[in-house]
Amino acid sequence: MATKGTLTKISAGLLLAVTLLVVIPEGFVTANSLAGGWFNYEGSDLVDGVTHDRDITEIAFEPAIDPLVLGAAVLAGFVVLLAAGKLGLDKIPTTLHGVAAGMAIGSMALVAGTVMTVLVAIAVLLTLVASPEPTGEATLQPVPIAVAAVAAVASYVLLRNLNVEAAALALLFAAGTFLYTSTVSILSP
Repeated sequence: MATKGTLTKISAGLLLAVTLLVVIPEGFVTANSLAGGWFNYEGSDLVDGVTHDRDITEIAFEPAIDPLVLGAAVLAGFVVLLAAGKLGLDKIPTTLHGVAAGMAIGSMALVAGTVMTVLVAIAVLLTLVASPEPTGEATLQPVPIAVAAVAAVASYVLLRNLNVEAAALALLFAAGTFLYTSTVSILSP
């Protein structure tokens, strides 16, 4: 039978996998699918989505958002939780993880399909349920779960009224917090 510590490690591993395989790629795809898609065909003869009379080597890749900005969003999410933890603000990282979870769920609901949104929701909510205490025991954490629910609705409403870039950056910031949460959960004794 699995112990609560094992449940914490499994949920952290699931969160890490979902972060690396779903959330981060979705953030990059969303950011780079803005107005012109992955490639800038300006200057070419683009008709019905097909370039004509041009060599394919003439089409340059121009991301809609600089990849360094996208990477900085991931790093910012990681650093915010790391700093909160290092400053001894014990409850803030858990609450921030709840906000990030809600932000990711709300953002995914805007830019991804239902299956991806549900997958992310299950992964992040499972880690909130199995959040470890300092003793290593997993306990139900009602505050971050409630915070995640409110943040999911709020981010969906707010980001729907903004541009797609905001949703992409919100996803990537949340991914950074998930990387922190999952690595801390996996590496904790």
